[in-house]
Amino acid sequence: MWWLLFVALAFAVPVDFYYGQGCPHCAVTEHSFNALPPSFKHNVSLTMKEVYFNDSNRAELVALWNTFNASVRGVPTLVFNRSLMVVGELDVDKWKHLIALCSQRCPHAFITSNHVYELGVKGGGEADVSSGNG
Repeated sequence: MWWLLFVALAFAVPVDFYYGQGCPHCAVTEHSFNALPPSFKHNVSLTMKEVYFNDSNRAELVALWNTFNASVRGVPTLVFNRSLMVVGELDVDKWKHLIALCSQRCPHAFITSNHVYELGVKGGGEADVSSGNG
């Protein structure tokens, strides 16, 4: 049975979740993740990184914003597979869409609640980074 755990972890999408303690948008995004069906949650390796009180996590986040040329900066910020950055609240449907997308071919993009800035697709090709929810 240990091999099942290994297989599950080998294909899990790594997600770094940068949040601020007490941030209401971060709380909504975390609650939405926790409300996901197990079939989606098991496909994610989520790492929570608090930035209001942790200088190291905050410096890491600022460096990532610079790397992605993020025009909008704030929390929550989520980075999927070190390739796709999302700044803003995620509901259950957006979580599902991004997990499914990054389970196949994660685009290299920067997304806010209002805009998608596609930077290319990791590995080449095209990808639909819009969630269909506006």
